[in-house]
Amino acid sequence: MPDHCIVYRSHSSELLDENNLATVLLHSRCHNKKAGITGVLLFLHGQIIQVLEGDQHELSLLYDRIQRDKRHTNVTTLVSQSVNQRLFSSWNMGYKTLTTSQLEEFNVIVDLNNKKAFNLNQQSILDLIQAFYNTN
Repeated sequence: MPDHCIVYRSHSSELLDENNLATVLLHSRCHNKKAGITGVLLFLHGQIIQVLEGDQHELSLLYDRIQRDKRHTNVTTLVSQSVNQRLFSSWNMGYKTLTTSQLEEFNVIVDLNNKKAFNLNQQSILDLIQAFYNTN
């Protein structure tokens, strides 16, 4: 049975410092390992782009929790699809802090401020995030 992939963007409702973010990542990595979930988190000044990969049922449970989590606002699904191969299979939760220019570059390609303005199909968004993560 193929895995499932969800990519979403959101805004942090509170300003996270490095210590808070490290705590969130530690908890996420522990939970994700137990649930067989892999992925990556891109973060800058409260803007979050996250890829989650794994069993569809496990992802649905996790994504429901994320959507209800008061630390997230404006949670928007960018991708939700079956995948034959995980892009981040070796990461329980990879992490990169983006620079302002990197976020602006990403936003030019995928309009993070307007959830209806995507010109890319879902696979193109996944390919873009993978390439971006691997080269930055």
